Amino acid sequence: MKAQYANLFLSLVLAVGLAALVVTCLQSWPLLAAPPQSATDGYSVYYVALGGDCGGMTPCFSNVQAAVDAVDADGETVKVAQGVYTSNAYAVVYITHSVFLEGGFTTTNWTTAYPLTQPAVLHREGERGVLSINPRCITTSVTVAGFHITGGYRRNNSYPYPLALSAGVFIGDDGEVTLRDIVFKKKICTLRRHF
Repeated sequence: MKAQYANLFLSLVLAVGLAALVVTCLQSWPLLAAPPQSATDGYSVYYVALGGDCGGMTPCFSNVQAAVDAVDADGETVKVAQGVYTSNAYAVVYITHSVFLEGGFTTTNWTTAYPLTQPAVLHREGERGVLSINPRCITTSVTVAGFHITGGYRRNNSYPYPLALSAGVFIGDDGEVTLRDIVFKKKICTLRRHF
């Protein structure tokens, strides 16, 4: 009797194991597997305007950092409408991947930037940096154009605001970074330093 139960138990275990193996094989078979998900969100241009009102353009963000973080492929652009942008993070904008960041637009004209008459201002509030770029994480290049950059807090290299995140503009080594049509104002500490 014990042998019958042992054989029945062994048969049951083998049947469950075989069923699990069949299911696993079928799931990995290309015709039955789920199609791969796209790594990108389908957008190549992201928009930023105060209050998150981009005049109907999508995707629209109310702060620059959120738009920069949404960029998910090289060569994508973040367009920023006029206004004063700040943050409560270590830097107003912290870039760790390839992006073209351009300011000076309006919510009714996203085609041509006029950064002198329609300034997009990156302004530090408190003890933080304004623009920090870490090119070591970047696969191609970063371009920042058409911004007014004001402030920047120079402090020793200690926590909570290390030097890399407390400058008006900080650019790390090893990468291609282009700054174009940038207006610097008030207490800017701009530097370049090795990480």
